[in-house]
Amino acid sequence: MSHFTVMVIGENPEEQLAPYQENNMGDCPQEFLEFNDETERLTKSWEELTDEERSEFNSFEEFAKDEGYYENEGKFGYWENYNARWDWYVLGGRWSGFLKLKEGAEGVVGGGGLFTEPASEGTADSALKKDIDFTGIRRDAGNAAGKLWERVKKITKGTPECLSWNHIRDTMFPGDIDAARDFYRNQDAMVKLSEWNKKNNHDLTFINLEDFNCSKEDYCIDAANASFVTFAVLKDGQWYERGSMGWWGMVSDEKNTDDWNSEVAKMIEELPEDTRISIYDCHI
Repeated sequence: MSHFTVMVIGENPEEQLAPYQENNMGDCPQEFLEFNDETERLTKSWEELTDEERSEFNSFEEFAKDEGYYENEGKFGYWENYNARWDWYVLGGRWSGFLKLKEGAEGVVGGGGLFTEPASEGTADSALKKDIDFTGIRRDAGNAAGKLWERVKKITKGTPECLSWNHIRDTMFPGDIDAARDFYRNQDAMVKLSEWNKKNNHDLTFINLEDFNCSKEDYCIDAANASFVTFAVLKDGQWYERGSMGWWGMVSDEKNTDDWNSEVAKMIEELPEDTRISIYDCHI
C-alpha cells in the first residue's frame, strides 16, 4: 500500500482520474475494463477435483463463481483495468495545503489525511495558476531545506560522507547483498543518525544521507526545484509519472530526478494563467 501525489491539470479533475481506477472494489466504470479469460485454467482445476470435492458444487459454473470469478459470454475470468494507477484518492489528503496562495487569492481545500495537520491559512489543494504563489513555495522549500541540512550536518559532525548504496552494492560487494547492507548501515554517519533517531522519536528516520553529500546552497536549490513537483501529473487525460509506484512506496523504472523536475516545471510554465491545478493524495 502506497500514498503518492498527483497533480491534475484542468477542470473536472475527477473525470480525468476515472480512467485510471483499479477495479479492486468492483465499481470501476465498465468502459475502462478488459476481461481476462481464465476458463481454461479453471476447467483444468475442475477436472483435477476428486468426485467427492466436485459433489460440493452443482456445476462447473458454480465452482468458478465460488473461486471468485465472473461469467462473461460463457467464459469465466475477471475484469481488469490495465491502465490502473489508484484504488482510492482524496483531494489534499496527506498533502493538504500543498498550494501556497497569493495574498487575497482563494482556492479549494479538500480532506486531510490520517494524522495530518489541517491546511494552514493561505493554502489550498486546488486553485487557478494565477492564484498560486510559486515564488513563495520555492522560498519556503529552500528555507526548510537549509534548516534540515544544518540539522543533519550537526548530528553527523565529525563523520565522513556516506558512500552511496549503489556504489557499495555494485562496486564494493558485487554479488554479496548481505555484506553490502552491513557495510552501508554501519557507516559512521548512519550509526550516528540511527542513535539520534532512537532518542528523538525517529524524527529523521526516512531521510537519505546520500542526499546531503553536497553544499547547503546546492541542497536548498534542489529542494526549491522540487517544491512544486508531484509523483505524477494528469493533463488532458494523459498520465505522466516519475516511475511505476508499487506497494510500500517502492518505485521502479524511475526517471532521473532533475529530468522529472524539469519536465513538470516546463508543463506548468506553459499553462495559461486561468488553468486549474489540483493536488490529490492517491493510494495504490
